[in-house]
Amino acid sequence: MRIYLSAIAIAFLLLFQVPAFSVSNIYLDLNVAYTDAGDLETLPGFGLTLGYAINENINLFYRSIFSSTTKDPHTPQETEYSYHLYLAGFQYRYRISESPVYWMMNAAAGWTQAKYSTTQTGNDESDGGVAVIASTGILVEATQNVSAYLEAGYHYASYADALSEADVKGFQVLLGIRFTVWGKNRPIFENY
Repeated sequence: MRIYLSAIAIAFLLLFQVPAFSVSNIYLDLNVAYTDAGDLETLPGFGLTLGYAINENINLFYRSIFSSTTKDPHTPQETEYSYHLYLAGFQYRYRISESPVYWMMNAAAGWTQAKYSTTQTGNDESDGGVAVIASTGILVEATQNVSAYLEAGYHYASYADALSEADVKGFQVLLGIRFTVWGKNRPIFENY
């Protein structure tokens, strides 16, 4: 199901906007993530984001983040946690004083998949649910095709079955590199 949702989101972003390709940027972000997932522990992870610029200040995006960790490794109490997010949302970018620096605000919602397994008891629980996230951060355009950003925010997930009693929410920090795969950022020395 996750693969189908990812494929549909990518196809939507690409096909829905075909006539506008000549005037808008398409972005691909590589992210590293640090997520406090409440009962699912704090997890490091990585992700990809595909974005489309509606105009200079507003982007649509689809983001997948895959996080996992192991608590008490190589002991009988070893527990593995995983937390995956598949989100679609909006990003607002505000350029700071004619510089190559932007302040960003994001809001997104989508699907989440969580799992934990304990070696000692053989207990495996997994569940799918919905998630929302709001975040803010700074993006710096380094060249016409490469930017870097730091983003911090809060996420909340809700599950209906095996993890319905779990408290899965907390902060999330993303560090990313954005590649402009279609279009260009402004020339680096223009209007700075």
